[in-house]
Amino acid sequence: MAAEQPPARVEPNAAAAPAPPADGDADGGAIAATDDCVATFARALAAAAAHEASEVIEAEPYKHKYAARRELEAARDKLSAEIASGALAESAAAARHLVARLDCRVGINLYLTEENTDGEKRMLQGAKVLEGGEEKWPAVVAALEQGGKNGARRAALAGLPAPEQLDSDGATDLINVYNYLGILWSHRASGNDKAAGYLERARALYELWALSSAESEEREQVHTETLFFLAQVYAATGESAVAAELCTETLGRQRKLGHSFEPIRWARDALGLAALFGVNQGATRVASHLICAALRAIAEIDHPGGVGDGASDDEAIAQIRADALRAKGALYLAVLEHATDLHVRHQSMHGRWAERELQLALPQSDTVDEQDELDECPPAVQDAAGFDAARQLFKVANTAFEEAKAFFVLDGYTTDHVTILRSQSQLYRLLALQEQDPKRISAMHSRRDNLLSGLLDQLNTEFYTVEHQELAYELGEASREILTANTNRLKGREVARGDVKRIATAAMKTVRYYMHFIKMYEVAEKKDKQSGQETATPEEQLPYLYSHFWIAHALHHMVPNDPKSADAQVKALVESHKAFLRTLEVSKQRLPAEKADLFATEKQICEDMVELLPAQIAQLQRQIG
Repeated sequence: MAAEQPPARVEPNAAAAPAPPADGDADGGAIAATDDCVATFARALAAAAAHEASEVIEAEPYKHKYAARRELEAARDKLSAEIASGALAESAAAARHLVARLDCRVGINLYLTEENTDGEKRMLQGAKVLEGGEEKWPAVVAALEQGGKNGARRAALAGLPAPEQLDSDGATDLINVYNYLGILWSHRASGNDKAAGYLERARALYELWALSSAESEEREQVHTETLFFLAQVYAATGESAVAAELCTETLGRQRKLGHSFEPIRWARDALGLAALFGVNQGATRVASHLICAALRAIAEIDHPGGVGDGASDDEAIAQIRADALRAKGALYLAVLEHATDLHVRHQSMHGRWAERELQLALPQSDTVDEQDELDECPPAVQDAAGFDAARQLFKVANTAFEEAKAFFVLDGYTTDHVTILRSQSQLYRLLALQEQDPKRISAMHSRRDNLLSGLLDQLNTEFYTVEHQELAYELGEASREILTANTNRLKGREVARGDVKRIATAAMKTVRYYMHFIKMYEVAEKKDKQSGQETATPEEQLPYLYSHFWIAHALHHMVPNDPKSADAQVKALVESHKAFLRTLEVSKQRLPAEKADLFATEKQICEDMVELLPAQIAQLQRQIG
């Protein structure tokens, strides 16, 4: 939700024509207009609403809005004439409020027909009167112009009193006009700060009237829109934490109060928030609630074609469900990653990941439906120690990814399909870190190879150059882990024929995958150079250098140290020596002297191997005879 920008034009709520206020109205200090004035106002609103509800003609898309505006303007002119005539006497102030409310609605109408300058002028004209006129307006303007992110403006706006002598319906119109002023400014260059000011005034007014007047369904709807637009504005200004809180509150109001609740869009917004709260921030309980709520919202759609035009909606429902399952898998993967960091790598946790209670907390303000007791949630990383806990996280995530993958097939959803496969690969990588048995470790990394290797044949290198790089590098890592695991299986026993084959296969795959990465890297580098893009930084070139290093390493370990394989071992070591020399040459070409520390460990190993390997090769050749 926070990732989206506010729509270019937002339709106003079709307000029902208000009934004339009775004596002793709940809005204590509101001033009363004559029955004739109220009737004129109500008829104009009803007529305008009827025009707004009419069918839109494609050739004249604003015809119904122009008609609605004429009704509002006619009523305004009539009321203004009666005020000017002096006939209203004590009711003139109340009539001026009705005129101001009509100005607000005309201003919104002008904005929606892309007459922004006139629309803004009329909206401000109406807001000024409703806020209290010349006496009160300067204080409002001063508060609106307070500074941005430090909360001073919000405090100043909240500190202003509610406008006197304004009834509940007038309050709703005033809040709504501030919403539209906020929307208007959010679309102007550098306008988000001013937009936030108008929207914060709308929020402050709602809070003031919520405490002092009867409930209003329309005002509740308008407030939901205030929160929605505030979330967009704060997201655009980089205040993601504030935007996330506003998004959560908006989603909850939409779901619980039925405000503009569209299940598919609502679920998509909930999933966007879940990624922010869970994977990025560590609020895993909140994230899992959002994911489960999204799945519940989709499940409540009466039938597959029940939200629109049949087949297209069937696919939309299936896709958002697959998105939710993928989000669930990603959340459990993130928990497994952090649990591995904590319990296996013994790294310190930061932010919410460091606090068990913060991960598991679900404040009432963060619930978006009233079924949180049905949520399925991962444990805190502090509770996920050991292989059994890791395996349970793995199972839940992998099952979710498998179900999502059934929708996101390679032919049609290539990027999504590849992303899911890589996520599954990471699950096996993390689970392998919890394992001690080299044979099982090798099997887990072999599953990674099975998941990803076919993609190198299926994806066109011309269009998926980056994906080829990423996949080849990850496959090289998996094959290297298999090589290490199979080498470790030899400890304490003689080399068998099967060992030689397993080690040679893993080493050759490592070399092949890293060579493919190098090739794709150089292809991309050439394209970038031809298009005038900047040269990669030394840090960005490290994978290229590491690939050369790991090729040399794999060649060095390709043949076990066994008399029966001495000939093959000599050949592999000769190639390894060449590869170590090549790595030193590439690092010298690619890394400036001041960045040499980035590759210092690997460079030292290369230098040592270049020095030691000739003697080892000579010794083996003497043994062969």
